[in-house]
Amino acid sequence: MRVDDLTSPRGKAEIFEDDRDALFMKSFMTGDVFSDIPDPDGDGPMTVAIVGHPCAIRGHGGALKTRIPCCVVSNVGKEIPYDEWPDGNFDLFPLDSGLGLGEQQAVRLTEFRPVHRRELLRERRVAALTPRGIYIFQQRFTHSLARVAFPLAAFEEASSHIVDESELEMEWIEHFAGDTRDERQIAKHVKAFHKFLDHDIAEGTARREGFKEPGGTSAIAKQARAEMKRRSEKAA
Repeated sequence: MRVDDLTSPRGKAEIFEDDRDALFMKSFMTGDVFSDIPDPDGDGPMTVAIVGHPCAIRGHGGALKTRIPCCVVSNVGKEIPYDEWPDGNFDLFPLDSGLGLGEQQAVRLTEFRPVHRRELLRERRVAALTPRGIYIFQQRFTHSLARVAFPLAAFEEASSHIVDESELEMEWIEHFAGDTRDERQIAKHVKAFHKFLDHDIAEGTARREGFKEPGGTSAIAKQARAEMKRRSEKAA
């Protein structure tokens, strides 16, 4: 059976981001792939992908929740070309061999593993998704469970404001963290960023709510860049 509403990616660059420097600074998002994760069953290290919605994996101050819903990544014994994605293998999200994880690798969308946040280190992240890749992942994950192929526009509408927030967070982190690879230092900058977003700009309204408004992202970005400049000048 072919499900015509399932999206066929045109190539690796459309859905995957794998620049190592950028990967370290990006916020944690749906579809992020991590290697060398300890297996609680003792069968050796696992490779996993986050499957939870961005809102579902983070709590107060932007920190990851204690346990993050993930799915196992493994060899599935066959290559699945992009143009065949709507034709079957609905429980799989194939991973491009160019990501360096090996041949015939895929996220097994129905093999769940809750992973403690302490194991999801930035240095273990080996791949992430573009914004469009996130929406395609969400579409395929939802379809794997319910056999309903919602249009990508529905996922974009539900998640685009979180994607915008994550991109601004990365800009903030790069500004203050520079070339550091100290995960605790980066976590401090992440906490400061989310404290900035949680600040009330009107009675009962946090700044982050503006991401949901037309033109809100550019307005918040302008405020954030002004705040970055102010803090940098104060620290100088």
